Amino acid sequence: MNKLITTTTAVLATMVVGTVAIPSIGKFNDTANASLLKKKYYFDGKTANIKDLKITIDKVSFYHGDDTTDGKDIIVFDYTITNKSNKEINALIGWDAVFNAYQKNKNTEGKLTVAGLPSDTDNEILDNQTQTINKGGNVKCRVAYEIDSNSKPIVLKATRGDDGNYLGKKTYKVGNFVGSVSGDDLTN
Repeated sequence: MNKLITTTTAVLATMVVGTVAIPSIGKFNDTANASLLKKKYYFDGKTANIKDLKITIDKVSFYHGDDTTDGKDIIVFDYTITNKSNKEINALIGWDAVFNAYQKNKNTEGKLTVAGLPSDTDNEILDNQTQTINKGGNVKCRVAYEIDSNSKPIVLKATRGDDGNYLGKKTYKVGNFVGSVSGDDLTN
């Protein structure tokens, strides 16, 4: 009888421990899967990676405004975009699907307006910005935003394309100006 009770107790203890361990393992796997998914789609402040494309910010510059920007200074992002899919993606649509720039103000979200590109923009960039990028191909491009204030930082927020899941953000302090939008040599 003692053997039967001891054996039954051992079996029940194993079942209880096993039952407790299984959800624990499942929870670990769910956490690991979420972690892997986070690494698959991300914005680390320099590179945004989503299912269909990857964008790497190569350079950030500031330019003094002129008549074309109503005197507003601009921030310019030079970037490389890679099409990872068979979808029709060009450099401008790809950027717009992932990024928005903001500058805090007291009344609204502060979403910045896209500006014309400065005169030092390479012709190859202008020619390629609306061309469909082949799968596996990459194109260099740039985008500019009008700055509302030279004293408030600009926040670049990245989301995951159509579903809008937040990927991350990078904050830029308004820095040294490299020139003017029109190409005139102006000082700060």
